[in-house]
Amino acid sequence: MIEAAYTAAADSKFAVYPMDVQAESRSLELDKMVPDYIQSLPLRTREFEGLLDQPDTGRDTAFLPDCDWTGLHSRYRDDEGHRMSVAFTSPIIAKDRRLALIQVSFQEEGEGFGFGKICVVRQAGARWSASCQGSWIT
Repeated sequence: MIEAAYTAAADSKFAVYPMDVQAESRSLELDKMVPDYIQSLPLRTREFEGLLDQPDTGRDTAFLPDCDWTGLHSRYRDDEGHRMSVAFTSPIIAKDRRLALIQVSFQEEGEGFGFGKICVVRQAGARWSASCQGSWIT
């Protein structure tokens, strides 16, 4: 699930996972999203409301994924070639465990430029796929 979110956020055509993962200091707060942004996500209203109702998920700070990565090891660089670390919010997972929302954040080394993408991650069979869109930028 996390790897699918990273692969989509990094705009990779094949499964990749990050080299430099940092603990995320933010949580994903669905109740603070503006309606236009919610409507732009590839989610049905019912799906979003179901995620919103999940108790205490996605609200952990200092989240650091512990994954069995299967893709290629990849260091993310911005368009100017700067290396960037990556952080993930704790996933908000639907009751049926086949849908999740995760924010993937990219931060230039030395606290420079950064941006984030919110990813809708879906399970189809044994595989996960994701679609991401921008959520913040500095």
